[in-house]
Amino acid sequence: MSGFSLLLLLAGLAAAAADTPFTDCGSSSTINTLQLTGCNEVPCILHRGKDLVMDTDITAASSISSLTSEVQGIISGIPVPFYKDDKACDSLTSASCPLASGDTFAYQVSFPRAEGAGGVVACAEIPCKIQ
Repeated sequence: MSGFSLLLLLAGLAAAAADTPFTDCGSSSTINTLQLTGCNEVPCILHRGKDLVMDTDITAASSISSLTSEVQGIISGIPVPFYKDDKACDSLTSASCPLASGDTFAYQVSFPRAEGAGGVVACAEIPCKIQ
């Protein structure tokens, strides 16, 4: 399969490993670190049938009462959904919802490698290849 970009969108309702290189694609908050397990240079190599684990550390720019998460592949400019979590607050590995402006929180998402309500809190784009 040709190269594609993996996109993590973490949306919220307002009220030591090596980092993976990424491009911010419209975050309102600050993505401090992002790590896609096994990838510290791009393009990331994703292996068919292997689960992906992504860890992020984010500083909230405003208060957040709840979070949702979505991971998409962008293939030839077309978004392809891989994973969606409507209760992303349950996947926070530090802190808990609700979050206040300035709070730093860690989020971990683990999802199978697919084959084929508020503003955006964090958006990261990572070039990848599937082998």
